[in-house]
Amino acid sequence: MNKFLFTSLLLLAGNANATTDCTNVKYIDLKGTSSHCNSNISLDYVSIEDCGATAATDNPIDNTDDSSAIQHAINYAYQQQKNVFIPKGKFQVDCPLQLPSSSRAIKIYGEEQYLSILQTDKSINVINASNFSELANFSIIQNKNTGDKGKAITIDFGSSFSKFSQLTINGFDKGVYGKWVVENRFQDILIDNVKIGIELHSNVNDYAPYVVRDKDGYPIKDKDGNVVMAQCEVLQGWNIFNNCGWFNNVNTFENIAIANATEAGFKLTAMGSGINSSSVKNSPVGVWLKAPTEFLPENTEFNLFNNIITDFKSESVGTVFKFEHAGSVRIDDVAGVKGGDSTALIINGETINTNTTLIEASDTATINVTGSPASGKWINKVILTNSTLTGDIGGQEGKVELKDKGFYFPKPVSSKYQRGSLPFEKTYNVNFNGVNPEWQFLFNVNEVLSPNESYQFYISFRQVLVNNSNGAPKLAGYTLVVGNSISEYEIKANYGENEAKLIIEGGEMKIKLDYTQVDHSKVTVKQIK
Repeated sequence: MNKFLFTSLLLLAGNANATTDCTNVKYIDLKGTSSHCNSNISLDYVSIEDCGATAATDNPIDNTDDSSAIQHAINYAYQQQKNVFIPKGKFQVDCPLQLPSSSRAIKIYGEEQYLSILQTDKSINVINASNFSELANFSIIQNKNTGDKGKAITIDFGSSFSKFSQLTINGFDKGVYGKWVVENRFQDILIDNVKIGIELHSNVNDYAPYVVRDKDGYPIKDKDGNVVMAQCEVLQGWNIFNNCGWFNNVNTFENIAIANATEAGFKLTAMGSGINSSSVKNSPVGVWLKAPTEFLPENTEFNLFNNIITDFKSESVGTVFKFEHAGSVRIDDVAGVKGGDSTALIINGETINTNTTLIEASDTATINVTGSPASGKWINKVILTNSTLTGDIGGQEGKVELKDKGFYFPKPVSSKYQRGSLPFEKTYNVNFNGVNPEWQFLFNVNEVLSPNESYQFYISFRQVLVNNSNGAPKLAGYTLVVGNSISEYEIKANYGENEAKLIIEGGEMKIKLDYTQVDHSKVTVKQIK
């Protein structure tokens, strides 16, 4: 199937204006109570049909709501430590489905990606994922043509360590949406006919404009009638702001194809994230990295750092890369980004101009372009405001517009594949066996590091609390700069210095966590120079 066309999946549904009572469609811990699911006890999954879901039929027309049955399958499967199976068929979802928030994984998977379908015609968020969720191999389709179309997948605030793969999403306002999500993986996903394909943002603007409220939620005013504002201060580098919120970190997107997005393909407030082998077609913006600076106090320095885009492709996109307060961004191998004569494109009744700008950046410290450059014609190759871009961006035509403190250095930069002995990115799963030793071996420096190179370390783990439940994810980031020899180096803490520490001792890189009990420890090393 053409990755950009899912018209064959658009299905007719029942009355979208009908009112549905969703009160009892929610995650409930069954705690050993009886279940009406007729699941085979010998199988490692619970089919939604075992719990009462029935596939829709066209003759006679039957779009009975399956929300309660599917939610019960989720509840029962979690109790039995099994997965949830969606057989081939079209299953109607009129109420949001909720996955449990826990330290134990639960997986929902389909029999066949394009034929195992959850469909809706309601203004809902179909699946609300949480910690350790896994969704794979099925489709989520919105049949509502006007008004609020909801979201296919939302990720609960603060959730992490989840995986979303082999999914087809069509017709929603937003395909995937989440706030402050950490260490999640998105792979092999097709998204079409949306406003925004994937939007992950901080929860900073939830507090905007930092109004102090009373216990009933009403703004508190001073004696002159002015609303009292809260203060905002940096607590951990660029990761946490007091009274302001949290930001997304170290999420991976691989082989994501987004088409016909009327606002943007990717819209991210993210640090340390990677977009690999992905594409956007027919959209005003391809990848939009934007920090929510409008919600921060004046003169607060806030940027996004260490985002990497590799092997990106685009077709009929207005601005391919748009960066606002994006800190540092690396773009590798964009030969698949093709310009052409600017054309007006109508998407879902909205007109956009395509192939206008390759890179538009404002207040972005460094943009490094390496590997194969883009091609084709552009109205603007780059528009830089208070931003610096280095590298050959390619393109046969197009203006280079440098505004206030904008700098462009078009010198060629070597591809990442020619640097040092370290793969561009490597992840180490560190097993502390529930108890933190004094120092834990990570790798031999002579086998990994190279002279005159720089590396970024992203460290994530969870603290195990006294009741054996998991606390919030802990994060730390370090930069390692190697001199003319391996023995000459500097380790600098970027954030989370009180969460984790790194040391080179006896030719070994070692890590120490400042907690007695942790799990899900992971260290990602990226070569950045």
